Amino acid sequence: MNLSTRSLDVTTSSFDNLSTNPTESNTLASTTDSNRQLIFQILLYIIDVAIIVGNSFVIWLVVRRKSLHTVTNMLLVSLAISDLMVGIAVIPSFVACFHVKCDGVLAKMVYDYFLFVSVANLCAITVDRYTAVMHPLRYPNKMTPLAAIRIIAIAWIIPAILSILPVSWTYSSTSVDNQELANKVFYTIQVIFFVLTPCCLMLWAYFKIFKEAVKQARRIHSETGYGSESVNGGRSLSPSEARNAIKVFGTVVAFFVFCWSISAYRTFVIYFKLKDVHPDVTMASRVLIVFNSAVNPIFYSLWKKDVRREVERLFVGRRRNAIHPATSASNPSFVITQQAATLGN
Repeated sequence: MNLSTRSLDVTTSSFDNLSTNPTESNTLASTTDSNRQLIFQILLYIIDVAIIVGNSFVIWLVVRRKSLHTVTNMLLVSLAISDLMVGIAVIPSFVACFHVKCDGVLAKMVYDYFLFVSVANLCAITVDRYTAVMHPLRYPNKMTPLAAIRIIAIAWIIPAILSILPVSWTYSSTSVDNQELANKVFYTIQVIFFVLTPCCLMLWAYFKIFKEAVKQARRIHSETGYGSESVNGGRSLSPSEARNAIKVFGTVVAFFVFCWSISAYRTFVIYFKLKDVHPDVTMASRVLIVFNSAVNPIFYSLWKKDVRREVERLFVGRRRNAIHPATSASNPSFVITQQAATLGN
């Protein structure tokens, strides 16, 4: 049972890309043996369990702990939900397509939707952190809970619209040649706007955040010799704290670039018929894309201090709480200006 005959039989999509074009299908069918497919599926099962457990825990923790009810963590929950749906909808349906015949167009519509919602939520978190650091005085007025809800809505609606578009011409009377041209244009634009552009914007934003954070921290540290009170009542950061402040999301962005770079490479190579794609590259790109959804909750739990504090309180007990106070204002090493904003009851 090979992927080309029993799995998706349509043009490539962004998973990346879960279905295969004729050139890639033939290569995959002739070189991928059952043992390789078995290893691939086992990896997906392991990643799937990690995605479901990790993101479910993050959602539960943020919802249950009032100290985590902040604007940033509203965006974090949205990201965790989108990643959770990758584990619930994307991976199981993809593995099922190894064993039963699937409607490739509808399947990749689901894949594209949840994967790109995750990308959109990462961009939303980047915007939140950029605003907090670069415009701290305007941040409380700009990033309100209502603004966060609007951003989250956009992050979920736009990918839905774009994911549905290929269905409009695939199930129409459009000729095969025109469908292939439409797919080539659409998926090239999709990769540019949902992979390359987010990569560039996130890297640029965190570079600017890092420069500004270190600049402010050094100025305050040189004037006072220690962290002083900031305008919002929180303690300003030392240079080392400024570096830690962007470590979490900076690492997430770097890993995002790593996971999606092979996907972008495959898409352009396939659609512009530059050369055949080796089946190992195909499998690696698919594993890396979903693996990104598994590591996000690990990053947050280990490095995001307010989340880590609650994890310690949950598993270690309240004794450490006496050493690490539980107020958002006295815990600045994650954000430069963390603004408390409650989630809806």
